[in-house]
Amino acid sequence: LALSPALSPIVALLIHWLGNASEIGLRQGGNSLPRLSERWLMKLRSHGRDPSSDFAEEGVWPLTRKFFDYFEANAEEFWSAPSFQLSESGEASTRTLEDPFAGVEERDDVGIFDAAYDDVSFTDSTNDGVDSSLFESGGNGSLDELELEWKRLVDRLAFLQSLARMWSVAADVVVTDQSSAPTERLDDQLHALRSWATRAMENRVGLLRLLDAVRDYEIKPSGSDNQAMRDYDRLRVLRDSLMERIIGTAVEMSDARRLICGAIMSHHEKHEQFPQKRIEDGEDLNHGHDEMSEDDIQAVKLYASLISGDVSSTRELFPEYVDAISRENLLYIPLSRGGDPIKIYSARLRQRVLRHLMHWLPRRGLVSEACRLIEISRQMEQQNSVGIGAVTEFDSLFRDGFKALVESLTASVSHGRTADELNRDEQTTGEVLIPLVERLTETMLGSWLAHSQTLRLSPLETVNDPRAWKRLVEFTRKYGDPIFTQMFLQLGNVRAILHQGVSDWLQRVIDDKQPEIADMRLFQDIESGELELKDADRWITLVYETLIDHHGEYQDYNSTTTQSDRGDLVYMFMDFLRLRAGYERIAWNLKPVMWAHEVLVENGLENAAMMWRRSLSERIGAEAEKFVTRLRKMQRDYSMRMPTVADRILERFVQPMTIARMKSLVKPAMNDAESSRESRAFDVLEGESELLAKTPSGAGLDVPAWLTALEEEVERLAKHSSSSEIDPETLMTIPIDALSHEELNEQLELAQSQGRRLPHLRQSGKDPKD
Repeated sequence: LALSPALSPIVALLIHWLGNASEIGLRQGGNSLPRLSERWLMKLRSHGRDPSSDFAEEGVWPLTRKFFDYFEANAEEFWSAPSFQLSESGEASTRTLEDPFAGVEERDDVGIFDAAYDDVSFTDSTNDGVDSSLFESGGNGSLDELELEWKRLVDRLAFLQSLARMWSVAADVVVTDQSSAPTERLDDQLHALRSWATRAMENRVGLLRLLDAVRDYEIKPSGSDNQAMRDYDRLRVLRDSLMERIIGTAVEMSDARRLICGAIMSHHEKHEQFPQKRIEDGEDLNHGHDEMSEDDIQAVKLYASLISGDVSSTRELFPEYVDAISRENLLYIPLSRGGDPIKIYSARLRQRVLRHLMHWLPRRGLVSEACRLIEISRQMEQQNSVGIGAVTEFDSLFRDGFKALVESLTASVSHGRTADELNRDEQTTGEVLIPLVERLTETMLGSWLAHSQTLRLSPLETVNDPRAWKRLVEFTRKYGDPIFTQMFLQLGNVRAILHQGVSDWLQRVIDDKQPEIADMRLFQDIESGELELKDADRWITLVYETLIDHHGEYQDYNSTTTQSDRGDLVYMFMDFLRLRAGYERIAWNLKPVMWAHEVLVENGLENAAMMWRRSLSERIGAEAEKFVTRLRKMQRDYSMRMPTVADRILERFVQPMTIARMKSLVKPAMNDAESSRESRAFDVLEGESELLAKTPSGAGLDVPAWLTALEEEVERLAKHSSSSEIDPETLMTIPIDALSHEELNEQLELAQSQGRRLPHLRQSGKDPKD
């Protein structure tokens, strides 16, 4: 896909493929039409920024415009949202969504699943037993029908998701167009942007109708035995994974529309020959029947000011956005717990908006505003609860915002100097950079620790109390065999029971009088009244939820211990997990420290990263040894080792920093290999790998964490090199505006003064640094 003045053959191949996609699909072998199209557009944009390229004078807009015109002309049904063909009428749900937000309380890469279910095998369409193009209705439809519909819709959704991101990149092409464009070209750009925004709005409404129809596809349990539970779970997971994909695509469409609208406003500000259009007029945001909410309108205004680099305008608009967004929800109940998919969509869209702002604000030098936005996000979750089982994504929002802050801070300190030059300047590193990073980290730890106090990292944290733990041990010893044995603890069976509710399942088993199950002591004691149903429900739910959350450790337990053959000894496994949960709590609180280190090593600041590692090791060493001592005592008492738990605790909190340093060596090692020169980076990477490889890890079932991390880094760099996938954070070009040392201290002082007002710190008497 190399670029040259003669681009027509490349575009012609992509358009020809798109024109035949309804017959041949969007994937052929290892190739994907959406990915290849994204790759072409990203390379086109990068060439447009190169002053020495053939596009330096004319820019890349004419080719970009023509590319989308051809796409629209040949996409046919792929250009719009699909309908669900398994409802009673063979069409999408008849429920209208003219106002999808009416009555709605609105809050990995992406909640889109890469596979619907680990054990699903897709059936060839020639064996489905259906002659017509549409399936008959079915309140409890067959797995074959749903699998085939899943496959049909996934291609359509993948194309729409890719199209939305490409529209955003095209909007960025308009914003960064440096050519001396005549009025006709500017008018053409605005016309295209408005056209894409309108189509994105229509697709978003269609996707929400599709989501509503899939949600109405009813799945009923056909029995209470293991096979019935597994069949139910397969259908449920397949349907839920389809809804997840629809939600993800709808978020991309809505996000693209907001970015395009921001680009339109920025375009007006950049070119004074156009009459200024006010956002209140609604021409660029609202197209008749689809009005944005107040927080969305304020977000688009912020987008425009950040894209155009108008910092003073951003500061003026920021309080208005904060006032609008702070009343909304960021939490949502997941589909697996019966959550409303429309509410999930609303929450994830708001999270996407916040993610953009947290990424862009520090790059424009607005450090204190970014810190405040992170804290506001935490308060939104705390003050707008949506119920038990709600999902928080504050950790990922905080990570992205915090890393953007550290990135901007290090860029300001090293402004005008290379990483090697800064590494040689130990005075600047030790007296300027490290103190600034420490100050920022201490400031942001207030928000992070406040969030951590409200977060459940493991179900077993509910039995930290010795009395509760004793009751769980007594229950497992009395009733654990056989409901906690391998026969019952199959993943599909456990998930189906949890989804339907343990109490309902227990009652159904009792009512069905199945001899092989109902004769167990557990059910006999429930029927006789010796054991209350609510107590059985509590402890079985706890064990099953723990199994779901720690399935990798459960595989370790099954393969390396003899105790796993006895369900009444499962409490030993739970005790090891309790120890790990305590370790993970401290590791979780240290995540901002780890993320700061990641930024330092990713930017090649090795001396600064070494100082950072040494400081953490000195502070956390004693606490790490306490966990190692408790681990060894449990290994002796239970005659079990549990490699996956032991390996994690023996990391002593600092090994993730070693892995981060190894990952930072991958890029220079790959560059040296491509240039056929000696590589110091590869020699260091090889030495570190040999040290880690000498110590076996896990139970031999999984690849070691450090090796998986290196593999993921290689894949990430390969994708970035080939521009084969668009990163949501690279959709718009926002350069880093360097700040002086005095300006950085001033902004951090303002952020710290805001942090001192956190109520949870005054009430608890804790200092953020602790």
